[in-house]
Amino acid sequence: RDYGPMLIAERRVRVYDRTDGGPNKGKGGEIEGSGENQPREDQPLLSINMLLPVVILVALIFLALVRSGNDGSGTQTFMEKIEASDSFVALLYGCMGAAWIAMVLYLMQITMPGTG
Repeated sequence: RDYGPMLIAERRVRVYDRTDGGPNKGKGGEIEGSGENQPREDQPLLSINMLLPVVILVALIFLALVRSGNDGSGTQTFMEKIEASDSFVALLYGCMGAAWIAMVLYLMQITMPGTG
């Protein structure tokens, strides 16, 4: 059961058939459809800016899982390494590596005025 502001908003919808968000609606609906959140015209739109960090994220997580689960005996199977791994460390290193790659790609983004 709802309470507080959500209950009040639901009652207003039922009683007054309000669908405009009411007096306390957020500012997000006002800029929808505007060009405020669009890239500049001269900004190159490259899919590698998204795909490379995602691939690096997945690869680093698997690499860190295997490396943190390795006991050095050389007799472990892949699944034993994954089971013995430290998932927190793997996620931490994977996310940090993907963030660094995304930052480098952002900094290397070349914008030439008028090239579209």
